[in-house]
Amino acid sequence: MDLFVARVFDGLGNGVIYAFLALALVCVYRASKHLNFAQGEMAMFCAFLAYSLTRIGIPVIGAIAITAVFGFLAGAALERTLIRPLGGTDHYSYLLVTIGLFLH
Repeated sequence: MDLFVARVFDGLGNGVIYAFLALALVCVYRASKHLNFAQGEMAMFCAFLAYSLTRIGIPVIGAIAITAVFGFLAGAALERTLIRPLGGTDHYSYLLVTIGLFLH
């Protein structure tokens, strides 16, 4: 029974992560009318950064706060340097840029 309860909580934790990523995809699509394929990679990089910060001794809450600020700044920098210069061009250029970020 202990294993069952552990698996239920593990599944709920994974489900919450997938739900938040899906919600982020929907919010970005509704705001910009473009798909962002690099969103998962940004989430994984921020998760790795938070993990690394906790490994060097920063408390979890502090690591989450630092990672949230870094994720915001990195996303803003990518939007300003890669997405915004495309201007009002067709949707395929946005798609190719985000796929390129996904594959890098």
